[in-house]
Amino acid sequence: MDLCGHATLASAHVLWRHLERAESRLAFGTRSGRLYATRAGARIGLDFPAPEAVAAPLPEAIAAALGGVRPVWSGRAEDDWIVVLESAAAVRALTPDLDLLERAPARGVVATARDESGAYDVVSRFFAPAVGVDEDPVTGSAHARMARYWASALGKDRLRAHQASDRGGELELYLRGDRVELWGTAVTVWSGRLAAPPGT
Repeated sequence: MDLCGHATLASAHVLWRHLERAESRLAFGTRSGRLYATRAGARIGLDFPAPEAVAAPLPEAIAAALGGVRPVWSGRAEDDWIVVLESAAAVRALTPDLDLLERAPARGVVATARDESGAYDVVSRFFAPAVGVDEDPVTGSAHARMARYWASALGKDRLRAHQASDRGGELELYLRGDRVELWGTAVTVWSGRLAAPPGT
């Protein structure tokens, strides 16, 4: 992957929580350049590039895979499509045809809408069957790619986001020009230890 929020967040969490690194800011060399993770109490902030989403008509294959949706806006940010729907309820109600979506011309598709409830600014879901992820629980790269669109549409550079997967997740986004800070938390769900074979 060129950019992966899961890997960056998990690596930072392990370095701080389990390997007891003392510094409050870590730098990672990646295929997307240098990425930073910052610790503030239990929260971790990831500093990611925020590419501009370029408006474009949604390919018929993607529209069909999403049940024939008519987006309010659609555009491409690098290898993902961003599909803005009329409501958060429409995003939550999607039941995409994953076989069709796997053959569509994209790494993944971000379906998103403004959250009318006021609990969040935006709601989204992310589908990427072409790379083996039918629906991702929480996606840092997708939020990085839609951050500039929503900052412009809502007129604010600080956003509260909810990814409405079955598991769900919450993020805070701070747009800083062509970069975005994604803030959230991480927990250890599994750990193990390698032991030498008996007799060695």
